[in-house]
Amino acid sequence: MPLWRRTRLPDDPAEVRMTLGEHLDELRRRLIVCLLATGATTVICFLFRGTVFLFICRPYAVVMRHYGLPVRIAAMSPPETFVLALKLSFLCGIVLASPVVLHQIWAFVAAGLYPHERRPVQRAVPVSVGLFLAGVMFMFFIVLPPVLKYLVGTGQWVPTPYAEPNWLDRLLVGTPATQPATTGPVEMFVRPEYRLQWYVDFALRLSLGFGIGFQTPLVVVVIARTGIVSVQRMARARRYVIFIVVVAAAIFTPPDVVSQMLLAGPMIALFEVGLLIARRTQRREGGDERVA
Repeated sequence: MPLWRRTRLPDDPAEVRMTLGEHLDELRRRLIVCLLATGATTVICFLFRGTVFLFICRPYAVVMRHYGLPVRIAAMSPPETFVLALKLSFLCGIVLASPVVLHQIWAFVAAGLYPHERRPVQRAVPVSVGLFLAGVMFMFFIVLPPVLKYLVGTGQWVPTPYAEPNWLDRLLVGTPATQPATTGPVEMFVRPEYRLQWYVDFALRLSLGFGIGFQTPLVVVVIARTGIVSVQRMARARRYVIFIVVVAAAIFTPPDVVSQMLLAGPMIALFEVGLLIARRTQRREGGDERVA
């Protein structure tokens, strides 16, 4: 049996009844396709690992140049860069292979669904993927540079201790050998030296948080369409939603106010967008029912 084949989804799931062995064979075949697609895209991303590192580390380089600091990042062990290259290649490979993986998952599941059950999923999945990618791009291009600028700039909060020694200092320590310069630029007392592993994990964690956070309008529309909570009730509970959003932003972001607000703000705006879409959908369906 070929690994890749086009299958027509039936109108009645009873048309494609299979035994347990046939189901397992179908699942095995589709898993092999997913693994082959992910492996191929991972190898491609590893070959272009320099471009991947450049994309992820560019905001860091921009911020370090802004403060006049050397654009360096530390690797604390010999295999650290290689392991990170494998990790990033695998994650990027999953993203690139996601159309094939999602298609295989959908083809396996959809055969057991009726057409009216497939339709909402077929509409929601592309929107969900698009929102996730939009959240990741928003994080890298809009959020990460100011967050890094804020975090790196905290080193300036500690003043350089160029205090003139008093009589007790001279008695206990002695007369300083050299006098500090009083003119010229003053370097940061806390000089940032970051680790590559920390920075990559930091960027990936923020990417995941923003990718999930950007699913907010889709979640609101799904909740309203399924009747779990009405649009009116969600609108009245806006204050509680804002509280939950702020708490979620604090969980998915570092412990600083800037990144939390940069995630909470778009999530609140997307919640309002979700309410607007749900209201328009509700009115359109209500109008269709009256016409019918």
